[in-house]
Amino acid sequence: MTFPLITAHTGCMGEPDNSAGSALAGIALGADIVEDDIRVTLDGVPVLFHDEFVSLKDGNRIGISSSTYDELRHLEIIPAHPRNSKTIRLAALDELLAIVRGAGCQVNLDIKVDEAIAPAAAAVRKFGLEERAFLSGCGANRALLAKAEAPWLPRLLNADADLFDALAYSEAVKRTMDAAMAAACFGINIQHRHVQEELLASASDCGLLIYAWTVDDSDQIAALAASGVRSITTRRVDLAMGLKSYVNK
Repeated sequence: MTFPLITAHTGCMGEPDNSAGSALAGIALGADIVEDDIRVTLDGVPVLFHDEFVSLKDGNRIGISSSTYDELRHLEIIPAHPRNSKTIRLAALDELLAIVRGAGCQVNLDIKVDEAIAPAAAAVRKFGLEERAFLSGCGANRALLAKAEAPWLPRLLNADADLFDALAYSEAVKRTMDAAMAAACFGINIQHRHVQEELLASASDCGLLIYAWTVDDSDQIAALAASGVRSITTRRVDLAMGLKSYVNK
């Protein structure tokens, strides 16, 4: 079996989410792809963060979209999902792309707001990473918008988990494939619990790849790897790399 691509989830290996340290930790272990969340400041700077508001050590909260990058860049920020006592500073997307360009890996830009699409695409072009960057975080409407604003930048459709919870599985798969094809996506980004053979077969018929997230358990990583998904997103890059080494012996 060919082992799937390993995507280092932002906040991998115990590093704070949306930090340079997380990207570097994933790369050091051999991740094929690093993922980060992308928002945009009031003055149009794409930055790495999951939520609209950043929380500070003093208890205050500040909106990213209503603040300039210079107003935010030196603040001590509590990560969106803290796993230790570290604080971070708000990093510009440029910082991540500089790391990726030097490392030779791919980068998954998880777009959190529509307004981040164009600035993120411009940054990718500035760093010459057109062949190594792609977008995720795109539901049906955002995927269509990304197609219109940056048609040259590959994109994954983010499967709607509510759709899979509310509808019969076959119907949810059909609607997901239809939305991906309408937006000319190259694949589907989906919660690992919704990955079944029917989805994989339908995606294959449509020429779409399946990117599964987020799995931190060895047995679940192994099961997904055997299923034929294209990528597995994990915080435990070490576990995934260990399994990959074993499979590739």
